[in-house]
Amino acid sequence: MEKKYIKNERNNWVRENANNLHKENCICWDCQYFKPTQENKGCSIILKVLTIANENDIILPVWECKKFELSK
Repeated sequence: MEKKYIKNERNNWVRENANNLHKENCICWDCQYFKPTQENKGCSIILKVLTIANENDIILPVWECKKFELSK
């Protein structure tokens, strides 16, 4: 089931069973290249994903990536 919520003064929709789970579903958080505090995020791929997400006010978790390497 989907539900509406307010984000940045806009109405957005989300599946209830996926709400607030983007970190758990995005492999970038376990990747050695991802540096969320750096301006370029440490990875050109996630930077592109985040740019698209920001421009469209959406969340895009990454589930597969050819560049992924598990953090040590």
